[in-house]
Amino acid sequence: MTLPVRRATVRAPVWKPPMSQPTDPQRPQGDLLAQLQRDKFVDRLWQRDGTLFVADDADIATARAARDGMGWLFGLEKLREAVEGLAVLARVVERLRYDRVVVVAPAPIAAWADAVGRHLRGRRGLPLVALWGTGDGDLDAALDGVRSTKPLFVLTATAGFEAAALHAHAALRKRFGNGDDWVAVAPAGGEVDRLARREAFREIYALPADIGARFATLSMATLVPAALAGVVLHDALHRAEDMLDQCRDADPTLNPGSLLGAWLVAASAQKRHAHLSLSKDCRGFSDWLTHVLAPT
Repeated sequence: MTLPVRRATVRAPVWKPPMSQPTDPQRPQGDLLAQLQRDKFVDRLWQRDGTLFVADDADIATARAARDGMGWLFGLEKLREAVEGLAVLARVVERLRYDRVVVVAPAPIAAWADAVGRHLRGRRGLPLVALWGTGDGDLDAALDGVRSTKPLFVLTATAGFEAAALHAHAALRKRFGNGDDWVAVAPAGGEVDRLARREAFREIYALPADIGARFATLSMATLVPAALAGVVLHDALHRAEDMLDQCRDADPTLNPGSLLGAWLVAASAQKRHAHLSLSKDCRGFSDWLTHVLAPT
């Protein structure tokens, strides 16, 4: 399936939580917020306490996996250092007259990239399309809709989940371009990284092993396509830093991350829909959230 790419005016996304008396003990989310307060959830999260996400203290493997997947919370400084290099890449790609960026990535990252292409693309950015499947049929269906004569592919893989990326590359490589037409974002030393070096990809960006697909929003996996789509990264990272600061508030009733999580859990427990009011620049958020919350 190919999702259409549409132009949109670039505006800073603003999210404001609805004022629904979240501390009201009669409301399910109020109970959840009180529990988060008792468990000191926010403080422990920022200390990489993986036991927050296990029901049984003996489940050490899950706790370790949760701890090792929190790298996205702590990599903002390195992302700032990468901005200038990504701006150079965007200018080079524009000069070489590529006409489309095609993101090949796990579903949560593809959802984010698709939202950027539809809602946040800058004036000088390239159209961007995300491939949602890596089967031969999925690739055929998607690329038939792209109608691109010179696409640039961004191949993304996370630690431990590189097989799908390798399959997609093998299928696409039969029909599209050489290494110059590819950019890789993958764990250093992994299979995709080795492939990219062997095939002389245009650029190779390292993705830390402690960043998984569901929580890769603040990582090179998302900054690379954003830069190519013309997003002003300095502004985007400034807004991300501001939100991270707000999400450090130890009081769950004042913490936007805790509030959002509590509302979603309460809605799920009651088998009800959660309705969020978003600016038009954030409409793709719901697609990304669907993949984040999907069962493993």
